[in-house]
Amino acid sequence: MTSEILIIYYKATDIKTNTNMKLARVLKELREQAGLDQDEIARKIGKSQGYYSQIDSGKNIPTQTSILKKLALILNVEYEYLRKLAEKDELERGKQDIIERAKSLGLEIGEQKGPKFPYRIPILNDIPADIPSDFTDYDFPPGVAEDYVDNYLKDFTTTDPSTYALRVGGDCMEPELKKGDIVLLSATKEWKSGDIVAVKWNDGEKKDLRKIIKQDDHIILQPENPKYTPIVLNSEHAPQIMGVVRMVIRIKR
Repeated sequence: MTSEILIIYYKATDIKTNTNMKLARVLKELREQAGLDQDEIARKIGKSQGYYSQIDSGKNIPTQTSILKKLALILNVEYEYLRKLAEKDELERGKQDIIERAKSLGLEIGEQKGPKFPYRIPILNDIPADIPSDFTDYDFPPGVAEDYVDNYLKDFTTTDPSTYALRVGGDCMEPELKKGDIVLLSATKEWKSGDIVAVKWNDGEKKDLRKIIKQDDHIILQPENPKYTPIVLNSEHAPQIMGVVRMVIRIKR
């Protein structure tokens, strides 16, 4: 069974859109051959003209079965043909997004020009939704971790030696973080309220992955799963930030 690599981000970033996606070109050609304008197609599929213009330009890839089946009927083309085009375009856009977003994080992929000595990103631990109590911060010997991010994303490295990865093993941060997700953290990036961070407090006795929220003179360590209780700390007893989550890799099998 093939695996699909999904990249999930917590902060909005600009995505460079390829306006020459193959499905968009095919749909536009078929629409023009049928003598239909965007507004007519939009009304026939029950959407706005603005919605369809995004499809026509390639900025929006229609992957919903209902939309593709309506388009196939209107444009007199096989649904399966459109579905395969949409699937290929989604995969291509995913690759482009990985490259563009990796650049914004100072990460390197494949043949891109980068530093003379890029760092592999070690996956240090399997974690039960948090960081285990025996985690040894950042002194893990380079090159000897059991697993690395580039085992999943080929040639995926970083120029930041403080970047490391952890694997989620529980449900504390669901639905944002799911079991098996690989989270990439920067140990040197300053956190902002709303970030997901790796934290420790009580002299290292407690360690977690939580969303951190600054509220007046308190810090809230917020789980996403409602069955877990938020932890409220005075600012003077603020947790030590071990890393800010910058990227999440999800392997969908």
